[in-house]
Amino acid sequence: MRRDVPGEDSGAGIEDVPTQRSFAVRRWRHGTVTAEEDRLAEELPVALEYNGISHAVMLAPGRLHTSGTAAYPVGTLTVQM
Repeated sequence: MRRDVPGEDSGAGIEDVPTQRSFAVRRWRHGTVTAEEDRLAEELPVALEYNGISHAVMLAPGRLHTSGTAAYPVGTLTVQM
């Protein structure tokens, strides 16, 4: 599925993607089992394309525009999720 990044005036965007999710887990430590809550990072597949040719596919955090080399979202034309 291909989705373009919404414009600033649309009211929705990649900021709405959760960055983590909580799960109920059971941990075995020192011979006892405990029920706890754990958090896992939410990641999205990102395809890097140039002239329609896919060069790389990677997993990235939900807030890609604030991390790594995509700190300037103005240079990002589309995001494929």
